[in-house]
Amino acid sequence: MEDGREGSNECRYTLPGVLHFLQHDWSRFELERVQWDAEKAELTAKIAFLQGERRGQENIKRDLIRRIKMLEFALKKERIKGIFLKNFCEKFRLDFSEKISIIASRNSHLINFKNIKSTKTKRA
Repeated sequence: MEDGREGSNECRYTLPGVLHFLQHDWSRFELERVQWDAEKAELTAKIAFLQGERRGQENIKRDLIRRIKMLEFALKKERIKGIFLKNFCEKFRLDFSEKISIIASRNSHLINFKNIKSTKTKRA
C-alpha cells in the first residue's frame, strides 16, 4: 500500500470511461434541447393560430354589434313611423283604405342604411 492508498480506494475512473460518460451525457442533453426547441416551435405556432382565431372572432363580434345597432335604429324608426301614422289617422279619423294609401305613399321614404353606417363610423 504505497503512497498511503488502500487497496479498496483505488481509482475506478479511466480516461476512456470518463470521455464515454461525457459524450453520452452531451448527446442526451442535445437530444433534450432539440425536443424542447421542437415543442417550443409547436407551441409558438399554436399561439399564433389561436391569436388569429381570436382576432377573427373579435371582428365578427364587432360586425354583429354594428348590425344589431343598425337594426335597432331601423326598428325605432319604424315604431315612430307607426305611432305617427296611428296618431295621424286617429286625429283625422281616416278609415282603413286611406291608411293603406298613406302607407303606400310613405314607403318611398324608407331609411337609407348608407346614412346610418356613415353616422356610426363618424362617432366611433
